[in-house]
Amino acid sequence: MRCAVLALLAFCLLAPGARADGLETLQDLAKRHLNPAPLVPTTAPGPLSDLGATLTTAPAIRKGGYGLRLVHYTSSGPDAIIALARGDHASMGAALRSFRRGGYKKRSTRIRGRRAYLLTRTRESLIAWSEEGRVFTIATGTPRKVSLSALRTTAAGLDHLRSNYIGDSFQPGSNNTSFGGVLVATDGYVSGVVEWGTDNCVFNGFPGAAHGGSATFVMRPLEGRDFSIPLNDPAVTPPGWNGTLSGAVSAAAIDLNLQGSGTFDDTSCDTGPMAVSATARDPI
Repeated sequence: MRCAVLALLAFCLLAPGARADGLETLQDLAKRHLNPAPLVPTTAPGPLSDLGATLTTAPAIRKGGYGLRLVHYTSSGPDAIIALARGDHASMGAALRSFRRGGYKKRSTRIRGRRAYLLTRTRESLIAWSEEGRVFTIATGTPRKVSLSALRTTAAGLDHLRSNYIGDSFQPGSNNTSFGGVLVATDGYVSGVVEWGTDNCVFNGFPGAAHGGSATFVMRPLEGRDFSIPLNDPAVTPPGWNGTLSGAVSAAAIDLNLQGSGTFDDTSCDTGPMAVSATARDPI
């Protein structure tokens, strides 16, 4: 398969081992505290829809820019790819000249309510537009899996990435009772890994072995600034736990609350009410 001239589309050489965890990708980008805040995907078509598995970084050409890829792998290699970049070109004029030299055909279109350009050549489609004083491109070289309509839908779902949040607590006097999380938020979504442990476990009427759990979620929609996740959701939490993880997002913190219970090898556990505030962190 012929790769595009854009550095961002040099994904043809990527191996599966080069993938980064989607949540880690969001955290690393949030830590840069770019201004304007970066736009990141919140939705993607079929094979790319699990952003926790498909989202990874791509090299940025210019200072202050960034690149992201959504990549789905099969045993034969990647079969679906979307590449997003901001700041690879100083201006739209410079971008269009570069694409013309690369053999792309151009026509006018609109994206995200803005004037844009659709640029195509064999098996490659790219949309370029300006937003917040920066040139963006979103592209694919896998048209069988990513249609132009899917590319537009992914662009329409881009949302501003805000802060990276970290918080944890440990119950004094306990051995294992703890609650904490690492999260990131956009204007309308939250992603994170939240973990907990409890000593409040009983086996045959006697104190039992402590148990813990975790919830992993990427681009969970907010209702206003709040979210709620059932612990029995197999896409989020390993089997065994019931209850609810909830939170409220602000610029300064994400306030987390959890109450869960479960039975593990005949040992019954109940966390009771747990709460922790994960605070926004400065860039590293």
